[in-house]
This record gives sequence, C-alpha cells and structure tokens, in this order.
Amino acid sequence: MNKLLLIFLACILSVTNLAAQDGHDGHAHSNGDEGEVHDLGNISIAGTTFRVISHGEITPGSEAVIGIEVEQGKAPSELRAWIGVRNGRGSVKSLLHGDSHGHFHGHLEVPSKLSHGSAVWLDVTTEAGRQLGAASIPE
Repeated sequence: MNKLLLIFLACILSVTNLAAQDGHDGHAHSNGDEGEVHDLGNISIAGTTFRVISHGEITPGSEAVIGIEVEQGKAPSELRAWIGVRNGRGSVKSLLHGDSHGHFHGHLEVPSKLSHGSAVWLDVTTEAGRQLGAASIPE
C-alpha cells in the first residue's frame, strides 16, 4: 500500500513540475527544428482573429508545418485548414486540434502545383455555419 502511495505521489509531482515549466509566459513556443518561422499575417473570421505562421518554407509537393494562434476572440470548437485554392480542389483538408490556450498546430500537405491565389485557408465552424479566411503564401 505504501509503495502504491509513493508511486502515486511521484506521478503527481512529475505532472505538477511539467505544468510549472510550461508557464506560457508570452505564449512563445519552440517547435524544435521545424524551420524558420514566417509570419503569414492575421485572419479575422466570425469575430475571432487568428495569427498564422509557417515553420519553414511552403513548397509545392511537400509538407508544411503551420501554427495558428487565437489572437483575439474565442477559439473555435473545430478548425480545418488546407493549402491551395479556396474550394480546396487538389488539397487535403486537415482538422486541427487546439490546446487550452487557443494554439493550433498542423502538418499540411502542399499540392504539387500551387495555382494563382493559393493560400493557407482556415475553415471555422460557428453557430452561424462554416466561414472561411485565408493567409497569403509568400512567393
């Protein structure tokens, strides 16, 4: 019984220590070696402002690492993203999950050919339905 109690307490202390290290001061996060951070700008959708960043370059036929942070407003319950044209033709749409701080992270497939007008698209589900917004891809 005492061993079980000690193991339980050790687990509690480990989790508490990890939470204390996180801190979220300024919400700066490192994503290891996923590449140089490129700010793609802000998108306002349904009263929420999202900041979109890419880690590394967005190149045709590759995988792009995208970070999305809620800058202002309420984080959506569902957030889908893709790279390509507005209607999503030729792209793979991904459902992104966020943390409790409104940070979303995804690895998105980039089509082998990026048409004119291609962007990082966000599809937000709201009470009024689904709404879209886009962040331009640097050339």
